[in-house]
Amino acid sequence: MKKIMIYLHNRRLIVLLAVLLATSACSHDPMAIAKVDRDTASASDWDSDSDSYPDSGGDTVDSATARDSDTSIDTSTGSPPTGNGCVVFVKQGLASYDESDGSSWDKAFENLQQAVNAARADIFCEIWVAAGKYIPIESTIAGDERSKTFILKKPTMSIYGGFAGTETLRTQRNIDANPTILSGDLQGDDDPDEETTLNNNSYHVVTFVSSCRLDGFTVEGGYADLVIENDATMKHQSGGGIISFGMAPTIENCTIRNNVAQARGGGVYLSSGFGGKITGCTFDSNRVYPGTGASIALTAQAGATIDHSIFRNNSAPAGPGGGIFVAEAPDLKTTNCVFLNNYAQAGAAFAIYNKSNNVILDGNTFYRNEVPNGGAAVIIAGDNSNDLRVSNSIFFGNIAPEINGTGVIISVSNNLLQTPCEHLSWLNCSGPNITGQNPVFRDANNGDFGLMNSSPCIDAGDASLQITDVSDIDKDTDVAESVPLDYLMQTRVVDGDGDGTAQLDIGAVEYVPVQ
Repeated sequence: MKKIMIYLHNRRLIVLLAVLLATSACSHDPMAIAKVDRDTASASDWDSDSDSYPDSGGDTVDSATARDSDTSIDTSTGSPPTGNGCVVFVKQGLASYDESDGSSWDKAFENLQQAVNAARADIFCEIWVAAGKYIPIESTIAGDERSKTFILKKPTMSIYGGFAGTETLRTQRNIDANPTILSGDLQGDDDPDEETTLNNNSYHVVTFVSSCRLDGFTVEGGYADLVIENDATMKHQSGGGIISFGMAPTIENCTIRNNVAQARGGGVYLSSGFGGKITGCTFDSNRVYPGTGASIALTAQAGATIDHSIFRNNSAPAGPGGGIFVAEAPDLKTTNCVFLNNYAQAGAAFAIYNKSNNVILDGNTFYRNEVPNGGAAVIIAGDNSNDLRVSNSIFFGNIAPEINGTGVIISVSNNLLQTPCEHLSWLNCSGPNITGQNPVFRDANNGDFGLMNSSPCIDAGDASLQITDVSDIDKDTDVAESVPLDYLMQTRVVDGDGDGTAQLDIGAVEYVPVQ
């Protein structure tokens, strides 16, 4: 044992000397990337006494190696080479202990956290992760195995899943064919239908401590139930799948499923940040009990945008917000989303509470959401003011009244509603609405919310009410235009009725006539 300890000690001295000698070279080489020492990968960036998050630029690496120029990427196109960034590779079961440095698929790291720790913080880095199931390896609370979480700590970093492990261009990845799973199932014993098998899982599968990007992953098996005395934020009881405090993460093309929280956000909890984006995601079978926001909870989160996503089979059996719960969160915009079969005590799809100003729900579809109390689809309650608007959306098959309000006035325009708008005192029917008619979906029972050619929703919307494309859904860099694509990524405004004028449809899916 003494010989082993001497070897390890000398090895670290050699590594430290290598870092000192390489400093000048690394400072001039934009392709340089740090190599993580697996022996020292730990929770050293965390203050376990204060339970606080590390600085977003924190690093746990202890050596550096030069990167080959042919693994660089153009950050706008994903094409090599340019020399203005770096790529770190992750793939299971390939490299040996000493060969794994993340510099290529052949020398890929075996775990995402190793790549996050190795990626440089001073230049833009992408992390490419091959298909497989990955379990977090770093704890945030000393001695607590369940505090293991993927800690995303560098704002200059974008993390992409969905690779087979041979690609040379990011555009070659196929998310559907290469499922890349981040799992909180530390013991490998999960049964999503039996919640008792989840209570030994990670409190949070993913923890954002920087405003970086997570794209192309399945996040599952988080179980946020840790009660800490005098913790007013309840952060370890919130965000079973993903948690973020004070950051503005981008979460795109992800599936968030089978996560649980006690307080807020079974799937995702965003708090105290500005400008977060959730785009093209699926929220499936997340749960919060007894709290709020089964899929997403946002508190004190300003400027968030949620678009082109589906929320289905999520449950808040004792609180509001089976899909999304919002409190004290101004400037929230949700567009081109589908809310299907969600359940809550109130606001089965969407619940907006307490000083949440400038909230716009535009171009969404709400179908078969259920509550025992008010607001089968949407409830807005508390001290809210300024532009609370629901527009260009379909409400069908929900328990009426589908929109409920307490002490507020909600602007409702160009929707298809089950209940006549004029009969609900909390609604300001500022524009035309269609009531009591069937939207005539193609096959809603099987998740197809496209419109048949007899639908009254065709060309019945108002394009002037659309939000701007802040998520740049069509990747043309124009974020000032109206959102140009619908939930299915088709052109959003077309001439559906053949009268020669292109006009927006009501609902998340635009009708495209057969040519």
